[in-house]
Amino acid sequence: MRYTDEPISSVGALVERLRHHLNGVCAPAWFRGQSNSGWPLVPKLLRGDLSHSENYLIKRFRQNATLLLTQHPRNDFEWLFLMQHHSIPTRLLDWTESPLVALYFTLNENEDEDKEGALWILLPTILNE
Repeated sequence: MRYTDEPISSVGALVERLRHHLNGVCAPAWFRGQSNSGWPLVPKLLRGDLSHSENYLIKRFRQNATLLLTQHPRNDFEWLFLMQHHSIPTRLLDWTESPLVALYFTLNENEDEDKEGALWILLPTILNE
């Protein structure tokens, strides 16, 4: 569901809006901030023209990171999480449990002040029902 209410102009207004929209919801909420509200929810690996496959990126990252790690990931998903942390394109999409962290990414990466940012809310347990 997309809300097109008035833009949020303060942290207090964000908190009030979240209280209103999440009123009565007894489930965890995940948040994602994007600096452009027109962008779809697409992971970095699937954006634009990437010349390498995810398998290639995982292989190269493992080769280069192995010597620098004190503890090695146990499986491909742990490697993907580590790659995501180091800004390597993956199929993962970052979410946070903090609306303020999401707000930071909405505002911090917004270089074009004419564009409206977006703060996404996902209720994972309700989605999985």
